[in-house]
Amino acid sequence: MPDQITETTNTGWLARIKSALTGIIIGPLIIILSIWLLWSNEIRSVNVSNGLEEGAKAVVSLTSPEARPESEGKLIHTSGVLDTTALLRDDIFGVEQKALRLDRKVEMYQWTEKKSSSSNDNLGWSQTTTTTYSYEKKWTDAKVNSSNFHTPTDHTNPEEWKYTSSTIFATDAKIGNIAVGQTFLGQLKAETTFTTFSPSFSLSGTKVENTSIYIGVDSAIPQVGDIRIRYSYTPVGTMSIIGKLMNQAVIPYTTKTNTTIALITPGTVEASSMFATSQANNTLTTWMLRGAGMILMFAGFSVFFQIISILTKFLPILSVMVEWWLGLVSFCLTLLLGGTIIAIAWFAARPMISAIVAVVVAGVIWGVYQMKKWTTVKVEESGVSLSGV
Repeated sequence: MPDQITETTNTGWLARIKSALTGIIIGPLIIILSIWLLWSNEIRSVNVSNGLEEGAKAVVSLTSPEARPESEGKLIHTSGVLDTTALLRDDIFGVEQKALRLDRKVEMYQWTEKKSSSSNDNLGWSQTTTTTYSYEKKWTDAKVNSSNFHTPTDHTNPEEWKYTSSTIFATDAKIGNIAVGQTFLGQLKAETTFTTFSPSFSLSGTKVENTSIYIGVDSAIPQVGDIRIRYSYTPVGTMSIIGKLMNQAVIPYTTKTNTTIALITPGTVEASSMFATSQANNTLTTWMLRGAGMILMFAGFSVFFQIISILTKFLPILSVMVEWWLGLVSFCLTLLLGGTIIAIAWFAARPMISAIVAVVVAGVIWGVYQMKKWTTVKVEESGVSLSGV
């Protein structure tokens, strides 16, 4: 069971109103930030999409992974065995493996803090908040600064890590006679773990347990500050790669829209499939950022309208109704403003399409106007007045 500390605080009506008034300033700033996020995301999405389309048209697929003069400076695609000759070695613990990348993951047993709160409104506009701080020991791969805890006493973590996580890349990786650098190798996942493990080191208090290294007294009863180290790697194997061929090496390719193309995937994969996957990833990223921008905008409107909610707290029934309506208003404003920003940015990033759409819309409006005018003339000729139409 985690350690728990509960604290109850009371916020008076004046403090709540001051906080809500601050929201009148902070809310618009959050909304402006969300507008920037939505706008820049649409521009980014279009540029990446156009860049990938440009790359898909320009790419040259090599029949074999060989650097030849006629392919120099071009965007190339090739498949083959991505191999390396040297062993990758972690000099600290003597772990070595023939691989494209070798990852060392360091975790420390540390105190962690979790905060949960619940609030109740009181008569007279005050508010009572109950906050619970839960402390639990966990293995984590990032430093947890216990000095920021609400109650650091008896929940102290070491300030320094003697060892940290790291990644080693092969420096002589080649597919055929084409050198492949860290930009590409860094995209590969190190998911293969060791089945046999024979590190070489002489460090006191350090021992090997199965396929990991443990620094501490007993891994069955870990203590705060204990460290465990595990390794994984990317083995050599068949890869497909897309990039610019330069001096017998593949490097990132920059398109006219300033999009960087440097693609690598395990197995033998056609260039068209690799570009399709990248387009799908771009679409997914676009929608995720759209969602983040809309949520941020909704939060901005909610903070801005908070003062209205606070002023109705004197009557609980009225307060619930007002909060519901303010939530609905914030939601509708978010859809209206957020959708408008996305639409404007979408058209701004596609000037040709925007021009065509504008011409079509103008043509439809003109056609409707001319049709109404012609209908009016015909009806008036028949002796019927349309003065009220």
